Amino acid sequence: MTKLARRALKTAIFLAAAWPMASLAHDVFWGALAADPYPPVIQSTGLWSLRLLLLGLTLSPLARAARWTWPLDIRRMVGLFAALYAFVHLAVWCKDYGFDWGFLASEVVLRAYLAVGLAGALLLVPLAATSTDGSV
Repeated sequence: MTKLARRALKTAIFLAAAWPMASLAHDVFWGALAADPYPPVIQSTGLWSLRLLLLGLTLSPLARAARWTWPLDIRRMVGLFAALYAFVHLAVWCKDYGFDWGFLASEVVLRAYLAVGLAGALLLVPLAATSTDGSV
């Protein structure tokens, strides 16, 4: 794959991964989610985080199985977008409940899926923090 093709692929992946967030921002700022914006934003960011995380996890096996190098070129970007969506998901969920840390902690303890999601989001922190060129 040529350098120009790799750059075009990265640009296309960036635009595709940023589109759901841009669409949500448009809906929030232009009033499409005016009544109660939190549930659709929480659901959408959570789903996109999961989709991108699963895509990122499949890129290395795909590259090895098909002996391609291009999946490795986009893996970091896909992972960072997954982390971004997870952090927005977590932040909006906290904002929905007014950052009531006691209540949020009790919800995480009571509901296993929230505990798993929180653990996953927290595990993305060191991965995102160490994904810079200097860290790699």
